[in-house]
Parts: sequence; C-alpha cells; structure tokens
Amino acid sequence: MSTVPAIAVKSAFEKGGPIPLQFAADGDNASQAIEWRGEPSAMKSFVIISDDPDVAKTKPFTRWLAYDIPETVTKLREGNSGTPVLQEPKGVKQGANRIGSVGYTGPKPPVGDPAHHYHFRVFALDIETLDLEPGARRDAVLKAMDPADENVADLGEPATDWPGSGRR
Repeated sequence: MSTVPAIAVKSAFEKGGPIPLQFAADGDNASQAIEWRGEPSAMKSFVIISDDPDVAKTKPFTRWLAYDIPETVTKLREGNSGTPVLQEPKGVKQGANRIGSVGYTGPKPPVGDPAHHYHFRVFALDIETLDLEPGARRDAVLKAMDPADENVADLGEPATDWPGSGRR
C-alpha cells in the first residue's frame, strides 16, 4: 500500500474544538457535512471512516463508515440518513457503526470521562468499488481497501463531555 500527498478536508467544526451538540447522540445525532479536495488524479473512489480511539474497551469505536463514494463526489451533506445506500449522492454505501446500526452515530462518551477525540478520515482509492454489500463492518472495509493506494486526511476532533446516562 503506498501513500500519496494528503487530501485537504473541511469539516463542519474546528479541528481540536468541541463537536456541536447537533452532531452528538444526545443532540440531533446528525452526520456532519464533510468536504475534501486535492485528491490524486488516479483515484477512483473514496471511503470515510469516523471513529473514537479513546474508548475504554474494543478500540476504536466506529461512528461512521461511508464507502464506494465516486471520484466525482467531493462532499457529503449534513444529516445523511441511516439508510444502507444513500440517494444523494447516489449509490454511496454506508457501513455498520459500533452500536450495530447502519450510518452515522454521534459521540456520547461515558459520564465522567475526559473529552474524547473523534477522527474523520477520508481515504482516496485507486479502485471504483470495494465490492462489499451495504452495511459492511469496519474490518471488512479495511480488508477490502488493503490492495489499493490510499490517501488519508485525518481530523482528530475532541468532543466535550456529553450529558446523559453514559450509554454509547
């Protein structure tokens, strides 16, 4: 697997800043808008993986998987549904998050935990599809990406402590 120059990623919130409540599990639980540019010309698709590496058990905690994003798409809008295949942009597949549902699930660290960091990574691949069904798990997505060149942009976002029962 070779690495190529970084993709520039634009997030709905500042890197290193708190994640707004609308994107949290205790808020609207809306997926954030994410936009990227600077992808290499040979790339044919993108994958987005969002996770929380600060969980106490079973690291990382996958928050969102989106894959088979066509090379012509360079952004996903805020508030994507939990459907296995998005209608806009057409055909983008979503994988299973750590709580077992498909699509995005917002942050909710246990009560009393320090702020967690949330990563939103964009991978540019030199293949058009991962040949996975919608709802794939993180390990299957990573395995399918293995032979492809990757270009990674990583936003590590610490979240504020979210009120609630401590459920993930």
